Amino acid sequence: MKSHFVVLIVASLMLAYVSLSTACTDEMWLEYKEKYDKSYNSTEDDMFHFYTFCDNLKALNERNGDFKLDKSNLKVHVSAVTDLTHEQQKEYYASRGIKRVKGQKQKHVSEEEEDY
Repeated sequence: MKSHFVVLIVASLMLAYVSLSTACTDEMWLEYKEKYDKSYNSTEDDMFHFYTFCDNLKALNERNGDFKLDKSNLKVHVSAVTDLTHEQQKEYYASRGIKRVKGQKQKHVSEEEEDY
């Protein structure tokens, strides 16, 4: 019972932080999960991915702000990996043979080219 109370407090604090730092909402999260057919093993896991989604959304918005100010030549969008941490995204792309080159769009890399 005590652990559920702690989880609730942590989740509330995370939501408060997220709501102050981004325009991320529960509705956006639900739409995202439906669009990309996302589900998680527990409430805690869902909250972790929600927090990561909101943090990544904030970064996307900042990056696109730079795009609008002509500081960047690449506009970024929400995708199926927006709820993943940077490390999880690297694993996701590597498992699909996609290599990310800094400053360039992702490209498919054959096994011969792969240098992991």
